Amino acid sequence: MVAASSASATPQNLKKRYSDAYLVSKVTVSFGNLIKIIGVLVAGVIIVGALFMASQGAGVFVIGGIVVAGLSGLLFYLLGVLVAANGQVLQATLDSAVNSSPFLTDADRAEIMSLTMQGLEARGAAISAAQNRFVTFDCPQCGTTIHQRMAQCMFCNTPLTDEAIDTAVAAYKARQSSR
Repeated sequence: MVAASSASATPQNLKKRYSDAYLVSKVTVSFGNLIKIIGVLVAGVIIVGALFMASQGAGVFVIGGIVVAGLSGLLFYLLGVLVAANGQVLQATLDSAVNSSPFLTDADRAEIMSLTMQGLEARGAAISAAQNRFVTFDCPQCGTTIHQRMAQCMFCNTPLTDEAIDTAVAAYKARQSSR
């Protein structure tokens, strides 16, 4: 039974599975954003309709139209936020699953999560694979703890500068030499 499950967990199969799941999360976020846009457009159309009715002598419809426009726009917008948030939660869950998969290399993880690898070895900070320790530091924009090998923060998409990475590598080396 172990052989069958490990055979289905090849990096190529996992890449396909995770790529499909990431596509679903991106489509879900996009659909949520579309719902928000539709909500704003519906509110705008209702307001324009109410103003048109007011120009035709039916001034009573202006206040009612604004209230209906506000409520409908707000409901659409909130629904869009919920749908987009669901897609973001799915993406975060996938990031966690990809990051913790023992069947994937760091290069596979970066490829699946659409990140660019910046290897520690290129900066002279070779870290023992047996220790399985990697340099982490806080994103200068949002403060999220991130892996050194990422080219951008996976939460706020802030590009990580070489200076920030070099500072983190130096701090890591200092911690290792003080042990």
